Amino acid sequence: MARVLQKPPGDGGQDLAARPDRLRAVLDNAPLVLFALDPSGIVTVCEGSGLAGVSSQTAADVVGRSVYDVFANVPDVRALVHGALAGHEREMVIEVDGRYFDTRVTPVFDETGGVAEVIAVGTDITDRRRTEEALLHQAMHDALTGLANRSLFERWLADEVVRAADERMMVGALLLDLVDFRHVNNCYGHAVGDELLRQAAARIKATVPEAALVARFGGDDFAVLLPGLSQKDAPVVLARLIVEALQEPFSITGNVVSLMCSVGVASFPRHAADADTLLRRAESALETAGRSAVGVAVYSREEDEFNPRRLTLLGQLRRAITEGELVQHYQPKLSLRTGRVESVEALVRWPHPEHGLIPPGDFIALAEQTGLIRPLTVWAIGEALRQARRFSDAGEEIRVALNLSARDLQDPHLPLAIEKQVGEHGLGSSSLEFELTESAVMADPVRGMDTLKRLSEMGFALSIDDFGTGYSSLSYLQRLPADEVKIDQSFVKDMVHDEYDRAIVRATIDLGHKLHMSVVAEGVEDSATRELLAGMGCDVLQGYQVCRPLPAPDLTSWLEQRRN
Repeated sequence: MARVLQKPPGDGGQDLAARPDRLRAVLDNAPLVLFALDPSGIVTVCEGSGLAGVSSQTAADVVGRSVYDVFANVPDVRALVHGALAGHEREMVIEVDGRYFDTRVTPVFDETGGVAEVIAVGTDITDRRRTEEALLHQAMHDALTGLANRSLFERWLADEVVRAADERMMVGALLLDLVDFRHVNNCYGHAVGDELLRQAAARIKATVPEAALVARFGGDDFAVLLPGLSQKDAPVVLARLIVEALQEPFSITGNVVSLMCSVGVASFPRHAADADTLLRRAESALETAGRSAVGVAVYSREEDEFNPRRLTLLGQLRRAITEGELVQHYQPKLSLRTGRVESVEALVRWPHPEHGLIPPGDFIALAEQTGLIRPLTVWAIGEALRQARRFSDAGEEIRVALNLSARDLQDPHLPLAIEKQVGEHGLGSSSLEFELTESAVMADPVRGMDTLKRLSEMGFALSIDDFGTGYSSLSYLQRLPADEVKIDQSFVKDMVHDEYDRAIVRATIDLGHKLHMSVVAEGVEDSATRELLAGMGCDVLQGYQVCRPLPAPDLTSWLEQRRN
C-alpha cells in the first residue's frame, strides 16, 4: 500500500531531497528506476520500484556492476550512457523485457568540467504505450473482422509501391465485392450477415500468401495487397483462387449461404505509376467485373470511366439523347403456337458520326454510371410507344418490349412516369412489356421487387431476360411477378450439339411452364435449333433465324411481307 506523505508541522518548505523518508516514499511508490553511474559505467546507486518490472535482480544485485552488463540485451542503453559520458544529456524511450521506459540520462560535471557521474531516471510508461498501441490498432483495423481497414491498406500500398520501384518489382492490388450480400442481410438478418463477413474474411486470408495484406474497406468490400511480385499474372491467378474459395457454401447458424464475388485487378507499374492511381484503377476494374458478371476483371483503359475517350463519349451521349440522335431497332419474337409475331424487342442504337452504329452494350453501362440512364429510359419508352401507336393504328396487336436496367428498377418514380407516357399516347398497358435481368433485380432486391410489383399491378407484362446467367435463378424466379422467361442465348446457340446445353434448355422450359410462364429462346440462328425447341415445347423464338433487329420502316415492310 502506498504511504501517504504529510508535511509535518514546522517543515518550513524543507527540500524533498533533505528528507530521506519522503524521498524513499516517492521512489517506492512511483513507477521509476533511478541509477547513478561512475565515469566507467559502474552502477553506484540503484533505486525505485520500476526495477521489479524488468528484472528479477534486486537493487543490491545491480550496484557495483557495469550498466552494460546489467542491460546487455538493450543496445539503446549503451548509446544513452555513451552520450552522457561524453557530456550530453539524452532522452529516449527504451524497451526492457517487454516494458517501456521514458529514460533521461544527465551528466554531472566536476570542478574541472569532466563528467564525474551520470544520473539516469526511467519512468515506466508501459501501460500508456499499450493503450496508445491499442487505440492505433483500433484506428487502423476493422472491428468486425480484425482485418486492416482502408487507411492502413493505403499506407501499406504507398510504401510497397515505393519499395517496388526501387527494387524493380511489381505490386498487385485486388478489390473485392461480395455479390448479393445485401440479400443475405435481408433474408437472414444482420447477425448472420456479420458472421458471413467474418468467415469470408478468414477464407480470403487463408487463400492469399503470408506476405499479402487483406483489408476490409467497409460493407461487403475487401482489398488485397500483393507486394514484391515478379510474375505479372500472379494477381489474376490469386483473384480466381479467391473467387473459387468464396463460392464454397458457408454454414452459419444452420443456414447454408452461397456467395459470388467480383474482383478488380490492377498492378504497379503495368497499370499505374503511383499508389493512388493504382487503387483507382483497381476500382475501375471492379466496376467492370460487376457490370459484366465475369468474376475477375483486369484494369482496361477502355473501360475506365475517367478515360479521356469515355469522357468525350459521355458528352456526346448526353447530346445524342437530348437532340434525338439515338434510334430504336426492333427484333420480332415469334410465337410457335400461333405462328404470329406477338411482340418485338426494342433495342436502342447510337449512329455515331465517327464510330458508326454503336450497340447498347458499349454505352448503356456508361449511362448507368453517370445518371444518364434516366433520360435515356424516358426517350426509349417514348420511342417504343410511338411504335406501339403505329401498330395499333395499323390494326396490329403487337407489344413492344423494353429493357430496364438496374438503375431503372431502383427509381421509385418509374412506374408512374411510364403510366403517364402510355396515357399520353392513348394506349393501354397491354401495348408494352418490360424485360429485366436477374442481376438488375439483385442490385437492390427490395426496391427492384417493389418496382416490378407495381408495374405488374398496372397490367404491364414482365419478362426475365438472360435466364440462367444470374446468381439466384431458382430462388428468385418464383418470387418475381413475371409472365415470361427468356433462355439466354449462350445455352441455345450450341444446344443441337451440346447435350448439357440441351438439358439446361429443356429443364428451363419445364420449369417456366410449371410456374405458368411463357418461355422464349434467344439466339435461335438455324432451323435445326428451331425444330428442337419446338419439340421441347418452347413457346416463343427470337434470333436471326426469325429476323435480325430492324429499323422501324424495315420492320413494317418485313411484317407486310409475312402477311402476304
